[in-house]
Amino acid sequence: MNVPYTNLTAPTVADSWAQDHFEPMYAAVRRGEAVHSVSVLLLADRNAAGMEQWFRQMGPGVAVLRPFQTEDASTYNGTGNIESFPGPDGKNVVVIGRDPAKPELLSARYTGLLKAQGIDPLYVDTSWSAVSHVDEILGLAPASSKRGWKLLVASPTDGLAVLQRLKEQGKGGVNVFSRERVGPFAAPTPRSIDAVLADPEVQTRTKVAQSAIDAAVAALSQRVGGLAQDEIVKVPVLVHKNPTMEGAGPIEGDGADMPFLSRGGSAAPGNAAGLPAVPAAPAEAVFKTAFLLPNAINGVLHGTDYLAPTTFGPVIDGKDAFAAEVNKVLSGAGLKVHSIDTWFTLHQFGGDVHCGTNALREVPTNAGTTPTSRAG
Repeated sequence: MNVPYTNLTAPTVADSWAQDHFEPMYAAVRRGEAVHSVSVLLLADRNAAGMEQWFRQMGPGVAVLRPFQTEDASTYNGTGNIESFPGPDGKNVVVIGRDPAKPELLSARYTGLLKAQGIDPLYVDTSWSAVSHVDEILGLAPASSKRGWKLLVASPTDGLAVLQRLKEQGKGGVNVFSRERVGPFAAPTPRSIDAVLADPEVQTRTKVAQSAIDAAVAALSQRVGGLAQDEIVKVPVLVHKNPTMEGAGPIEGDGADMPFLSRGGSAAPGNAAGLPAVPAAPAEAVFKTAFLLPNAINGVLHGTDYLAPTTFGPVIDGKDAFAAEVNKVLSGAGLKVHSIDTWFTLHQFGGDVHCGTNALREVPTNAGTTPTSRAG
């Protein structure tokens, strides 16, 4: 992928989750045939270390807006919890995850600001997840259809089906993890395919997650005028109980005091190595559901190129059998998949490629034809 990028560093320990720091927007005005626009980084209504680094990006054509100062660290207010999908009327449908039992955890003033831009958010229940973000379960791929896109959906049921097929082929004793140790980063604790399939927590959490995801897909489908079955691409994922990021593999030896900001928390002290240590999960996330293997929905799309996390699933005959199934689905949706290793940098802390990145979008050619516009 030939895409320009900026690697950001901060003078102090920084939150690793760039996607949760800002929502990319734009402001545009049309004068005759000319469109004058500026990209806007709308910073999240949450407290995260290193947020000030984004002000370094200000310059010609780029503005940074931090409308709120807060000490709140609710995961729901990370902007990875805001995803946009083209609607039938030319406006984006903005999907936001929340806990229906605790709506106060989602910033009313931030969503109010979005509404003031003409956005009518679609709220879906993500409370089953430890991170609780929409970018864990929904994404999109371009399509040549009238709609112009297909919906990518995390499918825990399909993930278990992959393991079940491997078991039926006599591969149940194979370790579900193939990530090996790297320096001070230990390999995940081995678990066989049989053990994962027999785990009642995996079975129960798969059903709960799938039910919530299905409800989110149904709600989005209704908002965009009805998605046909061939417009919904189900991508296999695996979920399990999340007791302090179980299965991540501890960091040992000289790397054990490396700094890291856990999801929704405050920066932990550490050495100057700049590498993350395995933290305790935020209290509200400890017994929620996490992704056992890196989640391909949490990737980055650029045209038809798709940057996805390497799954490091069970190796059969020298190949990652889970990755093969994931890549078959994504390739079938017209995407060219590029894999990137996020295991020790992002995945074991609750995120993947999308969570650790952010991007400015091109301003649409019809920008400035309405009083308020948005991209992201």
